[in-house]
Amino acid sequence: FPLEWDLLSVDFYEICFLLWVWLVVVERVFEFSTKGSVRVRAFVDPHTKNAQFWLGNLRKRLGWHRNEFLSRRPGLVSALGISFTVIDAFGTPGDTIQTATVCRNLKQRHPRLRLNCLTPHPELLAHDPHLDQINGPLDGVSVKFWYLDLIERKDGATHVLRPVMEHLGLHQYDPKARFFLTEAERSQAAERARDLGRPFISLNARSRERVKTWFPENWQRLIQLLGDEFALVQL
Repeated sequence: FPLEWDLLSVDFYEICFLLWVWLVVVERVFEFSTKGSVRVRAFVDPHTKNAQFWLGNLRKRLGWHRNEFLSRRPGLVSALGISFTVIDAFGTPGDTIQTATVCRNLKQRHPRLRLNCLTPHPELLAHDPHLDQINGPLDGVSVKFWYLDLIERKDGATHVLRPVMEHLGLHQYDPKARFFLTEAERSQAAERARDLGRPFISLNARSRERVKTWFPENWQRLIQLLGDEFALVQL
C-alpha cells in the first residue's frame, strides 16, 4: 500500500484520520495538564468543562471517520498491527456462517491481520482457523456484516456479501461458506447419516423473514419429487 500521500489528492477520510490522530494528542496533553493539581481536578471552570465536552464529541465524530478510512484499507491495518473486528450484525446462525466467510477471505488476503469476530453464536466458529479471537474486545477497527440496504431496496440480484466485500477492497473473493468440524463431530455425523440408509438432503422450510419463505405447495411438490430417491431431513 502506498505511504506517500499527495496533499492535492488526499480524500475526506484521510483528512479525518489525521485530525483524529491530532485530537488524541491534544486530549492527552490536556488531560496531563489538568492532573498536576488536586485543585484543578476538583474545581474545573465551566470553560474547561465545555472544552472537554467539545473535544469528546469531536473525537467521536472523527473516530467514526477514522474507522471508515481504515476499514476500507485492511492492508494498512495489518501493517500497523491494529486489531480488526468483523461484527455479525444480524446474528442468525446463517448470518454467522456468512460473517465467517467474510473473515476467511480477509485472512487469506491479509494473513498477518489480527482478526476478531463478534457474534452471538461463537460455538459455530469455535474451530475456524482464520480467526485470532472470537468475541474479543471491540477496539481497533471494525466493520459490520449486514445487508439491510439490500432488504430495504428489495434487491434480489446482488449477493449479500458483495457490499461488505467491496467496502473491504475485496473485489475478487470466494463466496462459498465453509464450516469447520472436529474429527469427533465428523464421526458423529457419519454415524447418523448411516442410520438414514441412503443419500440425504436437508431442508429448511421456514424463515424469520416472510420474503424468504417458499409457498407450502411448492415444498410439497419438491418433497414428492425427491422423497423416492433421497432421505429428507427438516432442519
